[in-house]
Amino acid sequence: MDGKLNDEAWKEVEWTDEFIDIQGADFPTQPWFSTRVKMRWDEKFLYIGAFLEETDVWANQTEHDSVIFYDNDFEVFLDPSGSNHYYKEYEINAINTDWDLELDKPYSDNGKPNNSWELAPEKKNAVYVDGPGNINY
Repeated sequence: MDGKLNDEAWKEVEWTDEFIDIQGADFPTQPWFSTRVKMRWDEKFLYIGAFLEETDVWANQTEHDSVIFYDNDFEVFLDPSGSNHYYKEYEINAINTDWDLELDKPYSDNGKPNNSWELAPEKKNAVYVDGPGNINY
């Protein structure tokens, strides 16, 4: 995995619609830049490929399970029951630092993160940045 979405396996998958603000399509300020996702799965893994457009790419969080949303980040929410309770989050920043956590309820309802929850011991992730930023590889 290299973070690029140019492999044949990704070419077979359609992009999602462009993301809208978390507050909905009627929210007066919509995102300035494009964000889209492709997903695949097999018997063992869920594969998520994302394209995030940004003019100022930066990241400072370097330790696993640090608060990644302090940086530019991409977040995946896993809530099979649709209850907004005991849902899982996976966050990753532009320097491939990740945070996987479980929340008992949303932050807006005083939810507390459980940082001891791990997505999967065999998970793999990669990030590719095409452009300037404070990123040192």
